[in-house]
Amino acid sequence: MFHSKPIKYIMKRYRALLALPISLVILSATACQMIEPDSADTESSIVVSQSFIPTTTPKPMQTPTPMPTPEPAPDPTPDIIPATPQVTILPLEQRTIDPSLPMIALTFDDGPSKNTSLILDVLEEYDAVATFYVVGNLIKDHSDTVLRAYEMGCEIANHTWTHRRLTSESSDGIRSQLNDTSDAIEKVTGVRPTHMRPPWGESNSNVLNVSRELGLSVVLWSLDPSDYLPISPESIYNKIIKEVQDKDIILLHDIHERTLAAIKLILPSLVEKGYQFVTVSELMEFSDIELEPGKTYKQGR
Repeated sequence: MFHSKPIKYIMKRYRALLALPISLVILSATACQMIEPDSADTESSIVVSQSFIPTTTPKPMQTPTPMPTPEPAPDPTPDIIPATPQVTILPLEQRTIDPSLPMIALTFDDGPSKNTSLILDVLEEYDAVATFYVVGNLIKDHSDTVLRAYEMGCEIANHTWTHRRLTSESSDGIRSQLNDTSDAIEKVTGVRPTHMRPPWGESNSNVLNVSRELGLSVVLWSLDPSDYLPISPESIYNKIIKEVQDKDIILLHDIHERTLAAIKLILPSLVEKGYQFVTVSELMEFSDIELEPGKTYKQGR
C-alpha cells in the first residue's frame, strides 16, 4: 500500500514546475508589447538587452588571398604567313636609287579608286614609288589622290578614258581615248604622260601608230600575278616572290582589296631581299633604254 504523503508532496513539486513555462509565456508577451517599429525605417528594430550582447570579441575577418591572374590564352588564329620582316625605311625626300642594286617597277591599272590612297599609304611607309596607269574618266573624282601620288614621286600614266578595247576602235576613237586622258592627267599634275598601257594589254598597228602620233610609248609587263582573279592575297604574294627578277615590270590593279592586302606582304619582303622600287621611266633610264613613242616595252632588261 502506498503512503499518501509522498504522493501529495510530489504533486506540489510538479505544480510548481508546470507553472514556470506559463510565467515565461506571459513575460515574453509583455516584452513583445514594448517593441515599436522604427518610423524612419520600413523594417522593425529589435531592442536587445545589454545583458544579452555577447562579450566574446569576434575574430577579425581575414583578407582573402588574391587568386593569381591567369595567363592569356594563345590566339587560335595563326599568324599571317609570311610574317612581316623588320626593315628600316628612309623618308621619301631621302630616296636614292643605286644602279648596282636590283630594282623593279610596280604598276597599278584601272584606278584611281577608293583603294588607291591606301596603297599610297603602304608605298609611303616603305619609301616606295609606283606607276599608276589611270582611267581618264575616274580622275576628276579622285584628283586629290592622283596629285598625292605624283607629289610622292609616283608616275601617272595613260590607261585610256573609259577602259575601251583599243583594238576595236577606229584611229579617231583611239586618239580620243588617249588624248582626253592625257589632258586630264596634265590638268591635275601639270605634267603630260609619255607612255600608255592599252586595256588588257591588247595592241595592234593602229594602236601603235596613233600612240606614236601622240608621243606615247606602249608599256606592258614582265610579271603578272593575276590579281584580277578572285584569289587570295597570299597567292598574289607567292607568285611575285617566287618569280620576281631584277628590272621586272609588275602588273597589279589598285581597284581590288586583295591587291591592297597583298602589297602589305610584298613590299617588306622585297625590301628585305634588297629590291628598290622605281617608276617605269626611272627603270628604263637606269637600264639605258630610251622610251620611244609607238614602241612596246615589257621590262628593263
